Amino acid sequence: LNDQQLINQFVYEVRIFCGPCEIKGSGFVDTGNHLVDERTNLPIMMVPKEMVSKESIELFLAKYRLSSWQTSYSVINSDQQNLLVFKPTLLLINGQVVRNVLIGVVENSFHEYDFLLQPSIVRSI
Repeated sequence: LNDQQLINQFVYEVRIFCGPCEIKGSGFVDTGNHLVDERTNLPIMMVPKEMVSKESIELFLAKYRLSSWQTSYSVINSDQQNLLVFKPTLLLINGQVVRNVLIGVVENSFHEYDFLLQPSIVRSI
């Protein structure tokens, strides 16, 4: 396998549904990401805010009646931080329904991929 073929093994087609709204793109499995919500213990998939909504994220979540809350997490060389998480209406990865996953909204976008997937999210695919 060349480098690109190796990397492609970690890339998945992702479709997130928030009510009637669909967000789609490519998700990269970040093997170092073991982020879970402290309240529900569900894995968190990282999604840039700009992909979710160009407007206020809070208005977007209220508009589609999506349950959301803040969870805390820590990154290397940093203090605890808060992350807004929500439960999507439906999540499809490579065309398969994936349940019990939260969406974590981050400020920055990722370079080559649209989303960062926690490894446990794709184990059953």
